[in-house]
Amino acid sequence: MNLLWSAATRHHDWLAEDRAVARRLVAQVKAAGLIGEASWYSIGDADRRAPKPGMDVLRYLLDQPIKRRFPLVLGAGGDSPFAWELAMLLSPPDDDGEVRGHNRLNLWTPIEPFAGRSGSDRLVALFRGIHGPAETEFAYLHPHPRSSQLEDVIDGAYGAPLTYGTMFTGVFWATLLGKDHLALFDLARLQGLDAYRVEWTGDEALLLQVSEDVADATTAAVESRMLRLTEVFRAARLPP
Repeated sequence: MNLLWSAATRHHDWLAEDRAVARRLVAQVKAAGLIGEASWYSIGDADRRAPKPGMDVLRYLLDQPIKRRFPLVLGAGGDSPFAWELAMLLSPPDDDGEVRGHNRLNLWTPIEPFAGRSGSDRLVALFRGIHGPAETEFAYLHPHPRSSQLEDVIDGAYGAPLTYGTMFTGVFWATLLGKDHLALFDLARLQGLDAYRVEWTGDEALLLQVSEDVADATTAAVESRMLRLTEVFRAARLPP
């Protein structure tokens, strides 16, 4: 089973100032030991390519030019320190400075290095240290492919999104909401949430961790709690 680490925003420009946010996110993920040297990369829908000797793949990807204001779709993967895959969607802003679409970072790694309480605590600390309301609107950690099964629009429990189909479809094992997403809910109705970890940063951010161990995230007990929390958010959703 793999772990999916996903973060997205509609309101923060990851391409501004020479792609400062995108570069920082990738650098922090690498510094945290979640990714290493890339053995392949891709741009857009092109096939995977092997890097040339000495090539800094991640820098090369983040240096790619924007063409006609279309989003950049970037991918890379490797086998050190374990098998990993990184995907980024980088969307340019429109003339008013609003992101056209959204920006996203997805990272897949094995779940085993983070199993158990200490491993899960380390994982959440890394996650919270890298993502915050300054650049992230919504982010989550969950075993994969179970996360995709939950979001399936036909059969998944999260087929009817709480906010937007590409973002907050439901509560995952660890879920981070930034200010722009929290503004969509009646925060008074979100007090006293039943989760292993509930951390509010005023009205700027909310971190939920449903259970102690990420390796237990697909058990019936944890999924039942996730579904109950999802319904609490659904009831607290403000009218459009």
